[in-house]
Amino acid sequence: MVCDLDGLSRSTTRFGHLEGNRFLRLFAKSLQGSCREYDYVARMGGDEFVIVAPGLSVSAAQARGVC
Repeated sequence: MVCDLDGLSRSTTRFGHLEGNRFLRLFAKSLQGSCREYDYVARMGGDEFVIVAPGLSVSAAQARGVC
């Protein structure tokens, strides 16, 4: 799965890069908390993240709040 955070650049411009980085860390931690122990969450760059969740069905991902 790929996640793209719309509007992050506007927030970073308004509140500064340190707050933008803080938000990215919090978002990544939240994604990891929604995933299983053996799933993989990574930042691809900018405001894009990828989740590798082998064998996870769409309905199971929706139940976990991942997508």
